[in-house]
Parts: sequence; C-alpha cells; structure tokens
Amino acid sequence: MKKRIVILMLVLAMTVMALTGCGKKSSAPVVGDWKMTTIEVSGMTLNVDQFLAMAGQDDVNMTLTISADGKFSMDVAGEKAEGTWKYKDSICTLTADGEDVDAEYKDGKLVMSMDEGTMTFEK
Repeated sequence: MKKRIVILMLVLAMTVMALTGCGKKSSAPVVGDWKMTTIEVSGMTLNVDQFLAMAGQDDVNMTLTISADGKFSMDVAGEKAEGTWKYKDSICTLTADGEDVDAEYKDGKLVMSMDEGTMTFEK
C-alpha cells in the first residue's frame, strides 16, 4: 500500500511539473516563493516531508517561485519547469508547454487540484 501511495505521489508531482503559468507584471498575492507542504491522494493527506522520507528522498526540493514579471519556475524532486502565470478571482493559472493548471489561492495557500489528488503550497 505504501509503495502504491509513493508511486501515485510521484506521478502527481510529475504531472504538476508538466503543467504551469501566464501573466503580466503584478502584485498579486501569489507572487513569491512557495514550498509544497501537503499532498492528498486517494483521500489520504500526507505532509510532504513525511512523504519524501517514506520515499527515501529526504533532501528534495518541492518548490514553486512566482515572479511579478508574469513568469514562474517549479522544482519538484529535481524535475524543473518554467512558464508564465495569470491571476484572476483567486485562481492562479500556470502555463507551461501549452498546458494550463489552476491553483486556488485561499487562506494564504495555493491549492492545486488534479484528478490524481491535491497539492498544497505555502510561502
């Protein structure tokens, strides 16, 4: 069961890496450096540090940087992506390689929901 969860989490992380942002210069609340803090898959919510420790990956980056110039960069377990972003009505749309993924800004957190699960980022 743990192995399946680890595999699902890695697939989720890779999917997020493939997707990312669009935008203009902005002072939107999403601008800044973010770190993934929790991952939810199959109804189970795991702290990212616990998840990485279970996977034997204690020293791995799970970060997202959103710049005021409309660009972003993401590093998930060594897989890096860059793109553009836009922000409207509490939704930050990240675009990379022609694909979009939305993250909701709520309570000071960015939450990305996908078919495989949910990832939460905090500053």
